[in-house]
Amino acid sequence: MKAKQNWKEISLITASAVLTALSFLFPALSWLAYISLVPVFLLLFWSKKKNKTLFFYGWLFGTLLYLAVLHWLLQLHPLDFLDFSKPVSFLIVFTGWILISLFEGLFHGFFFLLFRRLSLGDWRDIFTLSFLWILMEWAQGLGILGFPFCRLSLTQYQNLPFIQSASLFGSLFISLLILLTSGFITLALSALPNMRQGVVYALIALLIVSANLLYGAFSLSRPT
Repeated sequence: MKAKQNWKEISLITASAVLTALSFLFPALSWLAYISLVPVFLLLFWSKKKNKTLFFYGWLFGTLLYLAVLHWLLQLHPLDFLDFSKPVSFLIVFTGWILISLFEGLFHGFFFLLFRRLSLGDWRDIFTLSFLWILMEWAQGLGILGFPFCRLSLTQYQNLPFIQSASLFGSLFISLLILLTSGFITLALSALPNMRQGVVYALIALLIVSANLLYGAFSLSRPT
């Protein structure tokens, strides 16, 4: 039974990573970013796994996400300008793609652990989770190993009305709005037995998106 439960949770993590990656890779599917993290959020809210298992889940999600989104690194092959043979060139590029993805996955692993430590066990966890994720995205861009190519805000680069508020608070604010929307959708689904409470959470998610889109439409309508 325990092994079955583990595979169920791993399936949720994998599905979430794949759906999130699709929102990066295909602009027409950018809307997936608002719901693709729901399985991860549900797991974080309800999982009673040991810390090492929770860290593994986070690492797995981050690694799978980066492997999918950073597939373009393989296009660096062949490294003719460095006079490498094709086999050596492919080995270097392939190894770099794998190692970068494995390394970035560690950030998500630590994020999972930190959230557990700071979790309050109620609806306020949506804000804890969202701000911790933003902290993680910021940290991934620091230093010589900084590689901020999977910020959630990047999924919306063709959604012009939605990204206008980046002019006020930066691109991480766009990521925050996506996270809060996903969080309240998660709460709405979790509260399904209580229809009234579920509707309230769903309306909050809708309000976040609508308010941002209205601001974006207003900004785009102003003369340059």
